[in-house]
Amino acid sequence: MNKKMNCLRQVCYADRVTVNSGKSDGLKLIYCAAGKLGFILNESKCLDVASLSVNGENVSFISKNGFTNQQTGFLKNFGGGMLYTCGLDAIGDIKGHLLHGLIHNIPAENVVVSCTDEKLVITGEMRDSALFGENLLLKRTITAYTKETKIEISDELVNESYRTEKYCLLYHVNFGYPFLGENTVLETNAKEIIPRTEKAAKNMANVLKFEAPVDNEEEECFFHNGATAITVRGENSLKATVSYTGDMFGFIEWKSFASGDYALGIEPATSALDGYFEYKTVEPSETKKYGVTISFE
Repeated sequence: MNKKMNCLRQVCYADRVTVNSGKSDGLKLIYCAAGKLGFILNESKCLDVASLSVNGENVSFISKNGFTNQQTGFLKNFGGGMLYTCGLDAIGDIKGHLLHGLIHNIPAENVVVSCTDEKLVITGEMRDSALFGENLLLKRTITAYTKETKIEISDELVNESYRTEKYCLLYHVNFGYPFLGENTVLETNAKEIIPRTEKAAKNMANVLKFEAPVDNEEEECFFHNGATAITVRGENSLKATVSYTGDMFGFIEWKSFASGDYALGIEPATSALDGYFEYKTVEPSETKKYGVTISFE
């Protein structure tokens, strides 16, 4: 027992709310704080991390779409956020599937919140299922600490069908202003970095740098093969490190210099995209474990 306080809200809390206006109408959100971290979980969208701040300053990218409860295509639905989960049917653009898949749009069930003077733990489940089709259960645990500046997302993917299922998973971790700027640099332990597009290939010299906003600039993507962690040094002496657990190929680095859509994505994934893409498989009753940690110094 900490004798310096008598209410947990001084160091840690989680408030569950339902929004009742605009495009966010009906969204179930959880406003959280643990030590230096403040963040919002989207209970209506896979328990994803809708935004995150450190010492009161925003770190995450939040797109012009904001927090939306609309069921539209990815480009009109993508709110960014500190974490946007992609899969389990598709990551990237795969014919016959929505861009980046369906899992983000599945609401969490069986949500449980636990708060102590040491940590905040929130659990929930998302079921991706279809009649005569798949029955995949994603069991998620989110942990934030009062004395450590980090957030951990731990997932268990359970195949509750009676057949082998294919799947893919991508953690779309998104950084934005004011953390992000033209002085931002990246550090990677990748064995190889492959540009995704011709434009990205022409800018390989700046693959680990960020740039000033440019109106209507085309995005760039790079595949960090074999990388286990990427560190992003921000504008305000803060640095963030993204690491993962589970069978990932490495990271996808997504850079958008476009004015207004100014964002950096650091995305551990089970596969690279386009011609490199391949599904993984999970057997009946088998559990696959994955996770992503975002830590700050």
